[in-house]
Amino acid sequence: VSEAGNDKKFKGNYVRVRHTNGCESVYLHLDSLKVKTGDKVLASQEIGISGNTGETSEAPHLHFGLRPIQCDTSNGYMGYVDPTSLFIDAIKFV
Repeated sequence: VSEAGNDKKFKGNYVRVRHTNGCESVYLHLDSLKVKTGDKVLASQEIGISGNTGETSEAPHLHFGLRPIQCDTSNGYMGYVDPTSLFIDAIKFV
């Protein structure tokens, strides 16, 4: 966990995870956190509970983002990329 905390204005409770594959994922608007900055986490480990925190959040939801560590921050999405292909690969095993 590279960062876990609260940004009352935009993100609310959030967790940022740096992965060994060179990507970073972020989870925003969480109701509660189950990890803290510096924790090591495993796949499928609970890191927080979805919620409605942050002044800009209008309803309970999970805001998820994925970006490479070396990313193009001028891509219009602050370096975040479309994770669809990752989900499609995961669905094949369900």
